[in-house]
Amino acid sequence: MQRLLAAVGSIIREKGFGAVGVNAVARKAGVDKVLLYRYFGDLDTLVKEYVSVSDYYRTAASTVSPSLDRFTREEIHNAGRQILLGQLRRLRDSPDLQEIYRWELSVDNRLTRSLAEQREREGVALLSSFAERIPVSHPDLAAMIAVILAGGIHLILRTKSADVFNGVELCTPAGWQRIESAIEELFGLAMGRATNRPAGRRRAVAGRNPGTRRRESRA
Repeated sequence: MQRLLAAVGSIIREKGFGAVGVNAVARKAGVDKVLLYRYFGDLDTLVKEYVSVSDYYRTAASTVSPSLDRFTREEIHNAGRQILLGQLRRLRDSPDLQEIYRWELSVDNRLTRSLAEQREREGVALLSSFAERIPVSHPDLAAMIAVILAGGIHLILRTKSADVFNGVELCTPAGWQRIESAIEELFGLAMGRATNRPAGRRRAVAGRNPGTRRRESRA
């Protein structure tokens, strides 16, 4: 199983996400393709598992969510900031994950929709655990985090074709320190009213069902 998962990443880094196929993965892993079906059922499930393992949400959810009920306001703020920066750092350090994101932005098919919906479910579930500790009167935290995260993701993906964006260097440690500092400040503003909530009070994250995706009409 690990060899098959590793093969997916190798192919993406070497040839791009479009080159991932059953025969290519089996050949790269040095195993019979029958094992891919035996362990994962189909190629889509294998790729989804690879993305889930590579992404940051699963790790963050398992380590942070169980402790949130005991967190102070400052600890909630710090945990949220670390999760947001951790996700962007994971993406920045993973060329294959970047290729998957780019593929999702350029190709609309069953697999890319499934990957986006999976990430949405995991991300919204994690955000919901924070929303339970935030007053109902708080501004639209989900939308604020979406804007901050989307900006960070765009800048990371932009590094493939540009070294500078709006005067900020994208390919140097100093440039990324500026970007992370800005993200931390924006996140601090968004979470500024976070506070401890009485036990038993819960609030769902507003928005669409994460398992759905609006399909735009095509001419």
